Amino acid sequence: MAATTLDDVDVHLRAIISNLYNLTVQTHAFQRDSQPRNFATEIKQLIRNLVDLTQAARRLPDHIPIELIEYIESTRNPDIYTREFVELVMRYNQQQKGRIEAFASFRDILAEQMMVGIPDIREDVKTVLIASGGRAD
Repeated sequence: MAATTLDDVDVHLRAIISNLYNLTVQTHAFQRDSQPRNFATEIKQLIRNLVDLTQAARRLPDHIPIELIEYIESTRNPDIYTREFVELVMRYNQQQKGRIEAFASFRDILAEQMMVGIPDIREDVKTVLIASGGRAD
């Protein structure tokens, strides 16, 4: 059975909202001598759409991080959890950026020293340096 997407759920919810709106209009404009058949048809369609939504909801991926559940159970705001998680990821990204810059600097210094120290491999070092994103001066 294929997983349901949020777009599928959105379609079901829109159909249910439409059913409820139509029922509201029909109820407001109800007259004794009018046909209750339309009303019954709309209720049956609403029930069918609710069943479809329920079945679609069962197929949605429902992985919720255990940390978030524990956070909510300790009566904390999940928005704060999200903000803390984003801050943690930003801090990690900054550390990774620092490491990348440090390794790039090391690459350039090593290549320069190798070209000075071993002139015979100068062209090979330049080729490797350019291939790895460095600058060959």
